[in-house]
Amino acid sequence: AKNQLLVLDLRKTRRIDFVSCSQLASVLAKIQQSGRSIEVRSPNGMVWGLLMLMGIADIARIVPRR
Repeated sequence: AKNQLLVLDLRKTRRIDFVSCSQLASVLAKIQQSGRSIEVRSPNGMVWGLLMLMGIADIARIVPRR
């Protein structure tokens, strides 16, 4: 399953708290370390800001809303 793309669609996510975002970052880091690529799609502005603050852009490609 190396290099398979994991897509996390956040289009319907309105908000995420700091603790949940931290747990998400931890899980995504483990997935990335296993060799998979990760793409986080369509976070709203508030969620995008927290993802960036938590360093998730270092783990996954973040694709903003269109």
